[in-house]
Amino acid sequence: MANLPAWLVDSRENVLKTQEWHNLTTNIYDAVDQHLAQSHVQYFTDLSDAEKSLVLERAARSLKGTVNGAPTPYDNLNKRVSDLLDKGVNNDVSRSLLKDDPLETKTDIILNKVCEGIVGLLRKWPDQKYKLHAFLNQSLPQPIRFVGWNLYLSNANHRQKFINDLANNPRNVLSPMDADIQRNCDSLVRTLPLAPDMMDSKGNMSAMKAILSYFHSLLSNKRDLADSEYYYVIPIVLSHNPPLSSFFPFSLEALFSNITHTMINKYLGCLTTDPLLFVWDQYLITSDIPKFHDELIPAIAAAMIITLRDFLLKCKMTSEMETVLQHKTNIIITRQLQSVIVRFFLADFKNRISRSDFGPVIDPTEGRQWTSFNRDHIPQAANRPEQRLTDRERNEQNAQLERRLREEMIKRQETERTLQTKIDQLQREIDNMKYTAVPLTTTQSIRAPTPAERYVNPRSRPVSPLKQITRKQQGNSPLHDLLRKISQTCNRVAHGEGKNSVTLNEQTKNDIRVHKLDLKMAEREVVGRTLHVNEWNQLPEAQKQTYSQQMLDVVKIRIQNRYSDGRK
Repeated sequence: MANLPAWLVDSRENVLKTQEWHNLTTNIYDAVDQHLAQSHVQYFTDLSDAEKSLVLERAARSLKGTVNGAPTPYDNLNKRVSDLLDKGVNNDVSRSLLKDDPLETKTDIILNKVCEGIVGLLRKWPDQKYKLHAFLNQSLPQPIRFVGWNLYLSNANHRQKFINDLANNPRNVLSPMDADIQRNCDSLVRTLPLAPDMMDSKGNMSAMKAILSYFHSLLSNKRDLADSEYYYVIPIVLSHNPPLSSFFPFSLEALFSNITHTMINKYLGCLTTDPLLFVWDQYLITSDIPKFHDELIPAIAAAMIITLRDFLLKCKMTSEMETVLQHKTNIIITRQLQSVIVRFFLADFKNRISRSDFGPVIDPTEGRQWTSFNRDHIPQAANRPEQRLTDRERNEQNAQLERRLREEMIKRQETERTLQTKIDQLQREIDNMKYTAVPLTTTQSIRAPTPAERYVNPRSRPVSPLKQITRKQQGNSPLHDLLRKISQTCNRVAHGEGKNSVTLNEQTKNDIRVHKLDLKMAEREVVGRTLHVNEWNQLPEAQKQTYSQQMLDVVKIRIQNRYSDGRK
């Protein structure tokens, strides 16, 4: 439950505490015990999985019948769950509006929250994807579309094969006709009504080319790709959430391998992005119902013709009708297709699904409406003990981090001030040494005067003339001598002297040679061959990081082996 939104987890906990849940579970337990007694089975665990499912199904059916049309325990629980979900999601939205001050409207935030919950449930229980039948004749929101399509189209074996091929030899995932495929993609997309949505993103075109190139590399006869195979990729690329950037991370490989219908790609040449994705939504969410597509695809074609009825009635020749169907279908919007399907086909579709193994389609628009949206209710802050403990720990951690940050900033400022003071002082000393002449006194020795000289007028001693110090001579100061001596000492310590220097140089050259050999052997072991010049720079960043880590591990193992052999 860790990946589910907090409001959904809270709603689940509240449902488990309701009387409706207690009544339903009690009735189911009683019905199961009754079926076990009729079958002369002592424990439910003695049954196989198939028998358990059969007993639970019979118990659920026995609860459907009520007296005088009274609501069943399931109906009561369903109503209660709807109320709690309504309250939970709206309370969470109200809290976010108070805290975050978002730019989206309340309606957009509610839709995003609900989509987040549906995506979390689908990722946790992918076998419940048939619940997407509730979106019959409805467009899937982009986050749900991305996850739902992935559940219907993904193939674990193909994905693992692609990952292995990409790790072992990246060139194997590219077709020899990669450049031709790129040109065909560019020329084909420009002729479609959805060209702006594809051409505006380099990531979309790169993804389309990469998928087709890998698909072509798997073909044994290396034939040219058909137009339908180009068509299959476009909706898959457009369904990605978030939209693909200029860098394609190879996350959509081989999804279209499970699409086998020969008519669905025909809509690509005439519909824009939104109606096209709507058609694919309906196609995929009903793909688990046998032969349902035999009714769905003709119904969508009929809906398109009915939408263009006014244009077709003006045609007098077959060629004119063909022109209308080729050039006027790009004006069709999703709402028009939905209206026609509701009017002529939706009832039959629901009956068809109700007769299947998945049960009836529950239309959310026909149920009880949520009312919390229209209430300006400010929810109470979560005040549970575990929530308070979590908030307190988070606040203490944030306060501690802020305190450490302030201490570090103060320490850094003090260090910078100290260093700046020392730098200024050294600069002043250097300036004084440069521009101040040093006075030179006489070189005669100084001695104490004799008693006779104290009473005799002393004669002035000769003073040697002052010598002017040039700028060049001023550079040869004791400070410069000291720095030069320190530099020479450091060089002798680091690089040796005489024979020691020669030995150290030879050892360094040998270490460099051994390191290059380790890198080359690691490259052969990880990549399987030696890379050509500049080939490393052409690899994707993710591949570089993977190879670098693997090569580093190999080099460490070789160094450890040499160290172990040297100690033996």
